[in-house]
Amino acid sequence: QLLGLIREAQLRRDELETILADQPPEDHEDLVKGAFVRITVGKQIQGQIEQNCLLAEITGVEPSPAYELVRQNKETRTLRLQLKCRRDSSERLLKVSAVSNQPATENEMRQWVKLMHRSGKDTDLLVETVQLRAQAVVQSKHIKYDEATVGRILAGKPSLEFNAQKESRMRFLVQAVVSQMDISGIRESEVEDLEVKFKESVGGLHKMEHKALQMQEAWFKARPNLFSIREINRKNEKRQILDDRHALEISLEEELNAAGKTLNPYQRRDCRPVSAWDTSLTPNLGKPLDQGQEAAAEAAAAAAVALKATSV
Repeated sequence: QLLGLIREAQLRRDELETILADQPPEDHEDLVKGAFVRITVGKQIQGQIEQNCLLAEITGVEPSPAYELVRQNKETRTLRLQLKCRRDSSERLLKVSAVSNQPATENEMRQWVKLMHRSGKDTDLLVETVQLRAQAVVQSKHIKYDEATVGRILAGKPSLEFNAQKESRMRFLVQAVVSQMDISGIRESEVEDLEVKFKESVGGLHKMEHKALQMQEAWFKARPNLFSIREINRKNEKRQILDDRHALEISLEEELNAAGKTLNPYQRRDCRPVSAWDTSLTPNLGKPLDQGQEAAAEAAAAAAVALKATSV
């Protein structure tokens, strides 16, 4: 009977994470205080770590640095709270990740009862206390997800929108409000509401631009060997001016060397081939030419010489 009551008054790791993540911070201590937890403790025996579990009582909740918690379904969560647990007269702070996900065993229950007897606690009083704790823990496990609870949970989750998306959304809101103000100005209705939205959108846009500038400055500050964007733009402009000046000087120099002729940039360049086609026949290596082929080859060579003389 006592083991069943202890299991009812026990909070497992996933149940603790759900309560601490979904309930308001001001209710955390009231919901988990007095509950039993099964703590995993490791002992080093002959160079090997042997893990044992002990029953302890939650006495409070304290803030802590962020740490990761792996649920039973392999899902990873981030918590910023730790538990203040008591076993007999000693208290210590433990992360929720040190709590077991399994129910308490009979041996662990017997160890806890012996520890209570050693401290001078009565058995009947222990059973009555565990019954009260079990009722409170069972109520705390049932979370009512109403509209306010879901809204608070969603508000606490980090936004998936990055800064560039936020800036783009603010620009869109500014343009949309301006368009609505132009349309509603004719009817002279909703102007005040639109003006408030416009001011909020402009303020958000300025905030995102300032944040982008700060990130840019921090990026360059972390890389002191690189030039800033202003210096890069200045060097690119100087390089472009020098290239344009060099091209202009070459054009002027060619114009002066053209024997007094003014260059026309729109004039097509002369394109005359040296030889339009090849009129010489390729000799057939390996077979002697007969008389008719020799005469044709000599005539073709003479024609090629005459064509070359006329073209020159």
